[in-house]
Amino acid sequence: MAIPSEAEVLVEINIDSLGVLEFEGPGFLLDSTIRDSHVLHLFELSGDIALRMALGEAPIMLVSKCGFHPDFRPPPGVPALARLKAMLPLDDCAEVTLATCFAVSRTVSRPLRRSIWCWRNSAPA
Repeated sequence: MAIPSEAEVLVEINIDSLGVLEFEGPGFLLDSTIRDSHVLHLFELSGDIALRMALGEAPIMLVSKCGFHPDFRPPPGVPALARLKAMLPLDDCAEVTLATCFAVSRTVSRPLRRSIWCWRNSAPA
């Protein structure tokens, strides 16, 4: 079995992550971002993920793949997160985007957003 060439790769997901475990501090945190990823060389994938767990006087457990409900105030140190997106660029003048979110804190949040963007280049072709 050979490693496929770049043109043969159907799904490529690259995730950069940073994790910290502190036994006498805030506990465990993990931040990740999806970058330079695609499905079928058509859909561009992107988004952020965060995980926070702490015990002690201020116990907390948060998992988010995109961000939080607008009424929820995350604790200090939780970064702003980009929504998970699958974008289909159409030529140089349009795109179709599907963005979703999943977060668990005191509640569970699962909003889904769909959008179609069209624009014209300012310079003539």
